[in-house]
Amino acid sequence: MLQIAQNKFSKECGIFPLLEFLITENKKKKKVLLLGEFHNDHISLINSFDYEIEEIKKKEINPLFHLKNFKSKYDVIFCNHIIQYQRNTGLFLDKLFDILKKEGKLIISGPKQSSEMLLEGQIFSCILPVFIQNLIYAGFDCRNGKILSIGSFENSLIIKKDKSFNKKERNETGFKWSPKHKKRSPFELAQGLNVENKIWFFEKCFFWKAIRISSEFDDKIARVMMSFPENYQYKNISLNILVTEILELFEFVEFYNQDYKHIKLEDGSMKLSL
Repeated sequence: MLQIAQNKFSKECGIFPLLEFLITENKKKKKVLLLGEFHNDHISLINSFDYEIEEIKKKEINPLFHLKNFKSKYDVIFCNHIIQYQRNTGLFLDKLFDILKKEGKLIISGPKQSSEMLLEGQIFSCILPVFIQNLIYAGFDCRNGKILSIGSFENSLIIKKDKSFNKKERNETGFKWSPKHKKRSPFELAQGLNVENKIWFFEKCFFWKAIRISSEFDDKIARVMMSFPENYQYKNISLNILVTEILELFEFVEFYNQDYKHIKLEDGSMKLSL
């Protein structure tokens, strides 16, 4: 049974982007690198979709990770709540870029804790204005990728490499946004732009959808929707996720689905039959 807790590390962190990716983007057997800390339930879930898994645990990822030699590149890299601990964030992301295949996907998640909160070892902020800039500077295409903003719990992206990225960019100072940076950004790079941290939205996602009360971007949502693709092949997997602890605005949110046979919400728990 998967349980997600707010404002502390949970072994289920990253379950929202993982479900989005596996349900809507899984096409054939691929090689995936897991970076961070994963529960056995996650490993079993990924295995059920016929992925070849390599794993580097959280304690094995040190400031010299960017010097590590890899024998091959990966179709998918899932970086789960580890980016916030990196002393050399730019070098860490450069390494992920280099070991990801040309058409590969990076799934990356991080917590949304307040920038005013002191948390042991967490020296990088995953609020979207900082998170997005680091990724686009590293050469990732965030404009055409998926973004999952889960209330006050976590931010996640599912993105590819920008084909126009030139490694010479790594030598630039970065004081100014270049046309290439603006091309990779999902929102306008405008000085002083405010991006609300504690909201729900799912950009370019297919399994998860958020419907707002009004057209205002920072308004609370009224409904989170889940739906399986028409051609999805069910695998007889049961997954339970406790949602009440991560929903700071739970009283304003209604979970809804069009498939009551495979998705149910009971007693604050999402029960999925995958």
